[in-house]
Amino acid sequence: MSETVLVFAGSLAGILFLILIAALLRLGGQPVLADEHEALALAEEAVCGFGAVRVGRDAAGHAALVGSHDERIILLSPHGAHFAARLLDAQSRAWLDSGQLIVSTGEKLFRTVSLDLGTSTEAWERRIAALHGR
Repeated sequence: MSETVLVFAGSLAGILFLILIAALLRLGGQPVLADEHEALALAEEAVCGFGAVRVGRDAAGHAALVGSHDERIILLSPHGAHFAARLLDAQSRAWLDSGQLIVSTGEKLFRTVSLDLGTSTEAWERRIAALHGR
């Protein structure tokens, strides 16, 4: 019986040690966009020559919409410890739900994203809806 307890205690100590190391290295968790400049930079990295001119950053920094001078829109969404970028098109959809803008790229493997954009929520919804008229 005491050997089983020692094995259990040793395993538990090992797990707690790994959790501590992960916390110290800041592994896991959801990435956060520090500010609008980071969102602009990520959009420019995703699409060369994008020409970003406006950003709708989620209040918590967990996602963003970036618009270009020619009305293209990139959605930045968490993917692991980084952000994935998708250029929205006519397959993309956006709708309001409890003050949040919900955005779907239309891709099966890219999750639907919820953004709290404050007072600019409806303007971004209209911009995304305008992609259908292209």
